[in-house]
Amino acid sequence: MTNLNTKTHFVQSGNALHLQSSNNFDFLRFFFAFIVILAHLIDLSGLEWLKPYKLIVDSQLAVAGFFVISGHLIYGSYLRSKSVKSYFINRAKRLLPAYVLLVLSAPIILCLMSSYPLQTFWTVSKTYTYILANLSFLNFLEPCLPGVFTDNAICAVNGALWTIKIEIGFYLSIPILVYLMKRFPSKMIFYALLYGSSLCYHFLIAFMGNHNPEKAALMGLLEHQLPAYFTYFAAGMLLHDFKKECINLPYYVYIIALCDLVFEYLMGITILFPLSIALMVIGFAYRFPVLNRWGKHGDVSYGIYLIHFPMIQAAVQLGFFQEYPFGLVAITIIVIVMCLAFISWHLLEKRFLRMR
Repeated sequence: MTNLNTKTHFVQSGNALHLQSSNNFDFLRFFFAFIVILAHLIDLSGLEWLKPYKLIVDSQLAVAGFFVISGHLIYGSYLRSKSVKSYFINRAKRLLPAYVLLVLSAPIILCLMSSYPLQTFWTVSKTYTYILANLSFLNFLEPCLPGVFTDNAICAVNGALWTIKIEIGFYLSIPILVYLMKRFPSKMIFYALLYGSSLCYHFLIAFMGNHNPEKAALMGLLEHQLPAYFTYFAAGMLLHDFKKECINLPYYVYIIALCDLVFEYLMGITILFPLSIALMVIGFAYRFPVLNRWGKHGDVSYGIYLIHFPMIQAAVQLGFFQEYPFGLVAITIIVIVMCLAFISWHLLEKRFLRMR
């Protein structure tokens, strides 16, 4: 019989508060982060023989899973918080330390790989524009450092950071969404309006981009902004409010959701896709207790997500993918990223989370 216990248990150890959860979200975050690494290895290495694998190793699918988990867990975190202030403090402690360190350390390390002399690198305005833009979560304003990765397919130091501003938007929107939800006669009406509005934004931007080639690049940028991803966030929130019903659904419902997910993915449409992937993610999180203790040695998924992109870019610039077998380079990068993420969790992220 499936274990339907979804409670969380807190164990006090000294001044630290440890969370033992009866769900698989630690595993799912790790799994999605690993998919993102593989997808970017395929995309950035530029090896033609890897391109057919992009259909089954898609970073967008993993990002969609991340957004569903955010909607589910961040919404629950807000409901459990003593105040709006404590909620934002907890979110900041989880998100900012590793992110700020990454942004500030990138120029210090990558200046050694720049085609610019060191003195020039530290005197051109682009270096400081990069730091300010990324610390402000406006990565698209300046994704590149001067003379770094200029011969790669893209010069972006860390193209994965675009999702962080979406997460920030989710965090900021939760108090407003909960306030509005309480003023609706039904939660289902609220979720339908939020989901439908996000879909309309997505379709409108896509339509404008397809019918106005001159603005296609701008529409492509706008399509990857917060409104378009509220479908995933709303789906995660919805399944938090109806978690018990979701967990007790018969297995054929999940099979139907999987079929819809595959169909819409192959057809390139996203009408019920966010709901289907949310159902798959949340269902898996609670119905397979064998993976409950996956994160007992640390939650390294965030570190993996932050660190991997510049590591791959550096390998591309150094010509490793042309000089050595892809598998050897990929495994080496993955091992280094895992180790750095583990160090980041234990020496930085966990310490900030324990701070009062």
